[in-house]
Amino acid sequence: MQFTILNSEKLAEAASQLARQDEHLAGIFKAYGRPPLWRRPATFATLVRIILEQQVSLKSADSMYRRLDDSLGPLSPEAFIRAGESRLRELGVTRQKTAYLLHLSSSIAAGELSLRRLSKMSDSEAKETLMRIKG
Repeated sequence: MQFTILNSEKLAEAASQLARQDEHLAGIFKAYGRPPLWRRPATFATLVRIILEQQVSLKSADSMYRRLDDSLGPLSPEAFIRAGESRLRELGVTRQKTAYLLHLSSSIAAGELSLRRLSKMSDSEAKETLMRIKG
């Protein structure tokens, strides 16, 4: 299987193809134009955001992210480990997301997950590596 690197042009091409097949997407594409290609830095904070964004609105996730950042200081695996389950729950993080965030933090702190190595992997390798981490 050959992989193509996703860039703005490839995303626009894919969106155009989908718009030709679906009238609702065609309307969205016509009204708003090319979809943006959002790039996120390969950091711990990005993974925290992704976990927080699961099954909630982006606004809600952003609010929780800001609350954590304000309360824990610079977000790092060590900050989450120090805070522990009870503090994260006090800050409003759900039990499930608390478990995910602590597992991610522990995996990084123990050297089981390297964000530096992760950022250099192919998409499929990165996906496989991240699928081993709860959350």
